[in-house]
Amino acid sequence: MKTMRNVVTRMKSAGWLCMPVLLFVPSASYGAIVLQVLTTPGDIAAFQTGATVQTFENVSGLPGVDITNFNSGVAVGAAGQSLFQMRNGGAGFITTSGGAAPAGLFNLTGGLTGAESGTHVLAPLDSNQATCFDSAQNCLMAFELLFEQGVQRVGFFMSRPATIALENDQEVDVDTSTPNIMRVGANPLFTQANVPAGFVTLTSTSANINGVSLIMSGTPTFIDDVTYARTASTTTTTPEPASIALAGLAFCALLVKRKLSHRA
Repeated sequence: MKTMRNVVTRMKSAGWLCMPVLLFVPSASYGAIVLQVLTTPGDIAAFQTGATVQTFENVSGLPGVDITNFNSGVAVGAAGQSLFQMRNGGAGFITTSGGAAPAGLFNLTGGLTGAESGTHVLAPLDSNQATCFDSAQNCLMAFELLFEQGVQRVGFFMSRPATIALENDQEVDVDTSTPNIMRVGANPLFTQANVPAGFVTLTSTSANINGVSLIMSGTPTFIDDVTYARTASTTTTTPEPASIALAGLAFCALLVKRKLSHRA
């Protein structure tokens, strides 16, 4: 029997993912994962060297929805619903707001700013495929990037602080027609709460990162310039152990529950 797990389901069917969590420092090594928040254009450019960078500016078949405010609860049509458009035959990534529910692609207009580059950003949608920028409006503000082919490093700009979790999978099965996304043997690699806004990078010791889950806080919440590669950056540094502070042996930081099913 293989245990198969749907990609992040809505927290309204709440559950806890409990993992050891460390107090965040701007650059630190957590076992096999190195997390950094880069602050200079030069450092960001160095991390992106040799990697694929998705800026969301020219996604084929997905122009995004023009918005002039960060209101929540506004229905998003097909032009802004992102699920498989950046999958690239399995070599790219899937963007989901839970299960096979799409994330939202938006074009900031009317004076809105905040994108890392250009004007397009990726944000979670609610269960009705409506905008979800503000936790005060009962928005989950959680979504996931899913890589069918494991990556060794991934980075992205976050507009607000977040809890971030990484997972490794034995197998990822995708049915684009249903649509359905099933994960076989998903294993937690890393969880970190209170990661500050900015350009966040995560580097593993091998190409074993399949899932990147985020739960963001504050408003507005979105990400930009998703960067990924199956090799490490030559500029990534591993901090000394003295820079790491323990915040506890175990902390249930990520409120994410995935539906479970079984197959022989």
